[in-house]
Amino acid sequence: MTEGTRGRSLTGTTLAAVYVGTVVGAGFASGQEVLQFFVLHGVRGLGALAVATAALAWFGYLLMAAGQRLRATSYGPVFAYVSGPVLGRVVDGAVSLFLFGGCAAMFAGAGATVREQYGLPFAVGLVFMAAFTVGTVLLGIAGVVSSLKAVVPVLLVGVLGISIGTLVLNGVELGRYAAREPPVRHWFVAGVTYGS
Repeated sequence: MTEGTRGRSLTGTTLAAVYVGTVVGAGFASGQEVLQFFVLHGVRGLGALAVATAALAWFGYLLMAAGQRLRATSYGPVFAYVSGPVLGRVVDGAVSLFLFGGCAAMFAGAGATVREQYGLPFAVGLVFMAAFTVGTVLLGIAGVVSSLKAVVPVLLVGVLGISIGTLVLNGVELGRYAAREPPVRHWFVAGVTYGS
């Protein structure tokens, strides 16, 4: 049970949705990353994907177990526990900067999408996304969990739908990537690197 969910316990499915939404859906997995870490390794890229999935699951488990052990209500105490008090503050500051950068990119992306797809002013998308974000945050952890629980299934269906549609319409042309050298040469190291 977590504070902020008003006495309700989080199910495994909800927790998985929150984790996938924050780790993958928050811009962590771009098409370029998928190409660089997995596709360029050919069939072995599936092994790299399995290694990355296992690493992300293990790291997530370790952080959540530490949070539960500490009865932490925020990530700050977990960072201090894992990294020490001084480095924990540095990591906390770095995470805050990355969150700010991600938030700015998300607002800009919403503005650009609204302008390009609907012909509306950039500011409309920016203000809409800012209002949605502020509303979600003001609802506390329960609001964040609820929004991710709603968005992640849409994200997964969208990604799978686009992927299947692209494969059906265009087929698989992995041969055009065969001449490219992956930045991380061994598939296992690529999976560990991505997961890290």
